[in-house]
Amino acid sequence: MKKKLSPYLFARFYSGLLSPGKEKELLSSHEVDQMMQQQWENPEEMKTGAKLPDFDRISENIQHQISAKKPFYLHKFTKIAAAMLLLIGIASAWLFFNNSLQKTDGTTVTAQAGNSMEYTLPDGSKVFLTGNSSITYQKNFSDFRNIEFQGLAFFEVAKTGNPFRIFAGETTIEVTGTSFSVDAREEKQITVVELVEGSVTITGTGNKTLTNLVAGQKFSFNKNSKEFNVVNTSIQTGWSQPKLAFSNASVREITAILEQRFGQDIDYSPQLESMRFTFSISNETLEQTLLLMSGIAPVSFQKNKNSYLIQAAE
Repeated sequence: MKKKLSPYLFARFYSGLLSPGKEKELLSSHEVDQMMQQQWENPEEMKTGAKLPDFDRISENIQHQISAKKPFYLHKFTKIAAAMLLLIGIASAWLFFNNSLQKTDGTTVTAQAGNSMEYTLPDGSKVFLTGNSSITYQKNFSDFRNIEFQGLAFFEVAKTGNPFRIFAGETTIEVTGTSFSVDAREEKQITVVELVEGSVTITGTGNKTLTNLVAGQKFSFNKNSKEFNVVNTSIQTGWSQPKLAFSNASVREITAILEQRFGQDIDYSPQLESMRFTFSISNETLEQTLLLMSGIAPVSFQKNKNSYLIQAAE
């Protein structure tokens, strides 16, 4: 039995999110040849302008054709005609893909290490990106809300009626309108989704539904073992607030949040354990925040290759 073709593969192709290698593999596959031949044999379907096909229906039709496995006998002349027809069908379908369904250059938004930013997408959805995080989307985003994502971010998805899909490694998160965080940092072996409100559907490879989350739940996926779990949790997304306030907070509490917000490792000397800080930040970078702390208490910071160290001032 052949592996079921994922509708999300077509969605990613039409949104320009497939890598060149994957795109070439898809367009040269037997399944797409079947689809192109079907479109050529039903020309009325090719006169629908820029309306995109139903990905789920296409996938089901292809699977039906593959599983039928009916023998097909042609005379020599008919075989030649059929070959020519298929070539013309492929060319016509290629024009259909590239003209009616034009893919456009993507937009990539990145928050550099030691920084964070809030970004509003064309559909009105908001994304709070932490340091070392990025999103990529296409110019047709308002119609096909597909995003390629890596890093740690908080999403507030606008309700438009169109699905909103986030491709994060081996998992795909689909929603219509809700708020949640996604931790899909490349250096971490666990992908985490924490849902604040609404509901989301998470799928894995092969378009297999892994779970449906409701508010207050946390999903964790192990990239190595491919195992996942869902737990009820107290959602910790303080790092995602544009204005972040600390009140009588310990160095341990502060550094834990700053690490998430700015995508940098922060260590501190044990003698700072008893110190407490009260301050707020909004658009400050990590170094500006640490300078602010050094103005409140006798501490200093040191930047190393991939981390920062907060210590008692000399």
